Amino acid sequence: MAAVKSTTKRVGHVLIIWGDNFDEAAAAVFATELRQAGLPVKVVGLVGRQAIGLYGLLLGADLTLGDALLVAHQAIGVILPCTAATVQRIDNDPRVYELLQQACANGAPLIIQHADALRESRLKHLPVLQENINIYGEQADLIAFARTLAISWQNRAG
Repeated sequence: MAAVKSTTKRVGHVLIIWGDNFDEAAAAVFATELRQAGLPVKVVGLVGRQAIGLYGLLLGADLTLGDALLVAHQAIGVILPCTAATVQRIDNDPRVYELLQQACANGAPLIIQHADALRESRLKHLPVLQENINIYGEQADLIAFARTLAISWQNRAG
């Protein structure tokens, strides 16, 4: 009997980190545009499954941080839709750093709002190549930026 070769692809996810005072507009744009492009996106709740964004909008997460740690090594991209000050606030949680470390070690690009988030936190120690860091706060059109990401990440997903 011949061996059967699995044709199932290992699919990673785009992880959008979500917590209190994060930028809900950016999180929604990234989640919507990447999902419309067919990418598997998971919103990761830092403290439970719901958080209130910077402008008061309550958004729910697909995964808890603990659940996301189990799949972080398969991430095809990680998005941190928050200010540098918020990154400093979550910098004390070793699980956040562990998730980012696992994802970046796999070559997952890191999308952040401002370069200050790297300089002023432990993120500067992540094993991420400079070309894998994208600053979305510098983009005039966030939707166009998200669509460009979707095109470049579609190859990583499969």
